Amino acid sequence: MEKVLRSLAPRHEEVFRILAELQISNIEGGTSISNTGEKDVFIDYKDWWEACSKKMAVSKETEFKSMIKELTDHKMIEFMADGSVGKSYIRIPASVAKIQDLLKQM
Repeated sequence: MEKVLRSLAPRHEEVFRILAELQISNIEGGTSISNTGEKDVFIDYKDWWEACSKKMAVSKETEFKSMIKELTDHKMIEFMADGSVGKSYIRIPASVAKIQDLLKQM
Protein backbone atom coordinates (compact mmCIF):
# COMPACT_ATOMS: atom_id res chain seq x y z
CA MET A 1 0.00 0.00 0.00
CA GLU A 2 2.83 2.41 0.82
CA LYS A 3 4.38 2.02 -2.62
CA VAL A 4 1.11 2.81 -4.36
CA LEU A 5 0.48 5.70 -1.98
CA ARG A 6 3.82 7.30 -2.89
CA SER A 7 2.94 7.08 -6.59
CA LEU A 8 -0.54 8.61 -6.37
CA ALA A 9 -1.26 11.91 -8.06
CA PRO A 10 -1.96 14.70 -5.54
CA ARG A 11 -5.73 14.72 -6.15
CA HIS A 12 -5.95 10.94 -5.81
CA GLU A 13 -3.98 11.21 -2.58
CA GLU A 14 -6.38 13.85 -1.26
CA VAL A 15 -9.42 11.71 -2.11
CA PHE A 16 -7.77 8.74 -0.38
CA ARG A 17 -6.92 10.91 2.65
CA ILE A 18 -10.54 12.01 2.97
CA LEU A 19 -11.71 8.38 2.93
CA ALA A 20 -9.09 7.44 5.53
CA GLU A 21 -10.21 10.27 7.81
CA LEU A 22 -13.87 9.31 7.41
CA GLN A 23 -13.13 5.66 8.12
CA ILE A 24 -11.08 6.43 11.25
CA SER A 25 -13.73 8.86 12.46
CA ASN A 26 -16.49 6.28 12.00
CA ILE A 27 -14.49 3.58 13.77
CA GLU A 28 -13.74 5.84 16.72
CA GLY A 29 -17.26 7.30 16.77
CA GLY A 30 -18.95 3.93 16.59
CA THR A 31 -21.09 4.87 13.55
CA SER A 32 -20.19 2.23 11.03
CA ILE A 33 -21.43 -0.20 8.45
CA SER A 34 -19.56 -3.43 9.07
CA ASN A 35 -19.56 -6.37 6.71
CA THR A 36 -18.29 -8.96 9.19
CA GLY A 37 -18.77 -7.38 12.59
CA GLU A 38 -15.05 -6.66 12.85
CA LYS A 39 -13.30 -3.34 12.35
CA ASP A 40 -13.94 -3.35 8.62
CA VAL A 41 -15.90 -0.13 8.50
CA PHE A 42 -17.40 0.83 5.16
CA ILE A 43 -18.17 4.45 4.29
CA ASP A 44 -21.27 5.39 2.34
CA TYR A 45 -20.30 6.39 -1.21
CA LYS A 46 -22.43 9.56 -1.01
CA ASP A 47 -20.79 10.65 2.24
CA TRP A 48 -17.34 10.24 0.69
CA TRP A 49 -18.36 12.04 -2.52
CA GLU A 50 -19.87 14.94 -0.55
CA ALA A 51 -16.78 15.26 1.67
CA CYS A 52 -14.49 15.27 -1.39
CA SER A 53 -16.68 17.78 -3.18
CA LYS A 54 -16.90 20.04 -0.13
CA LYS A 55 -13.10 20.04 0.27
CA MET A 56 -12.80 20.68 -3.49
CA ALA A 57 -10.74 17.54 -4.05
CA VAL A 58 -12.99 16.79 -7.05
CA SER A 59 -15.57 18.82 -8.91
CA LYS A 60 -17.26 16.23 -11.14
CA GLU A 61 -18.68 12.89 -10.07
CA THR A 62 -17.41 11.24 -13.27
CA GLU A 63 -13.88 12.26 -12.28
CA PHE A 64 -14.49 10.90 -8.77
CA LYS A 65 -15.69 7.56 -10.16
CA SER A 66 -12.57 7.35 -12.31
CA MET A 67 -10.40 7.87 -9.21
CA ILE A 68 -12.36 5.18 -7.37
CA LYS A 69 -11.70 2.75 -10.21
CA GLU A 70 -7.97 3.46 -10.12
CA LEU A 71 -7.82 3.10 -6.33
CA THR A 72 -9.80 -0.15 -6.56
CA ASP A 73 -7.54 -1.49 -9.32
CA HIS A 74 -4.53 -0.86 -7.06
CA LYS A 75 -6.33 -2.57 -4.14
CA MET A 76 -6.19 0.62 -2.07
CA ILE A 77 -9.94 0.48 -1.47
CA GLU A 78 -12.73 -2.10 -1.52
CA PHE A 79 -16.29 -1.66 -2.71
CA MET A 80 -19.46 -3.22 -1.27
CA ALA A 81 -22.91 -2.80 -2.81
CA ASP A 82 -26.11 -3.25 -0.85
CA GLY A 83 -28.75 -3.91 -3.48
CA SER A 84 -31.53 -4.09 -0.93
CA VAL A 85 -31.22 -0.36 -0.22
CA GLY A 86 -29.45 0.71 -3.41
CA LYS A 87 -26.34 2.00 -1.71
CA SER A 88 -22.63 1.53 -2.22
CA TYR A 89 -20.00 1.48 0.48
CA ILE A 90 -16.23 1.80 0.34
CA ARG A 91 -13.40 1.10 2.76
CA ILE A 92 -9.65 0.99 3.00
CA PRO A 93 -8.86 -2.69 3.69
CA ALA A 94 -6.45 -2.10 6.55
CA SER A 95 -6.36 -1.92 10.33
CA VAL A 96 -6.89 1.36 12.17
CA ALA A 97 -3.19 1.47 13.02
CA LYS A 98 -2.23 0.94 9.37
CA ILE A 99 -4.61 3.66 8.18
CA GLN A 100 -3.28 6.08 10.78
CA ASP A 101 0.26 5.25 9.66
CA LEU A 102 -0.69 5.92 6.03
CA LEU A 103 -2.18 9.27 7.02
CA LYS A 104 1.09 10.23 8.71
CA GLN A 105 2.98 9.39 5.52
CA MET A 106 0.79 11.70 3.43
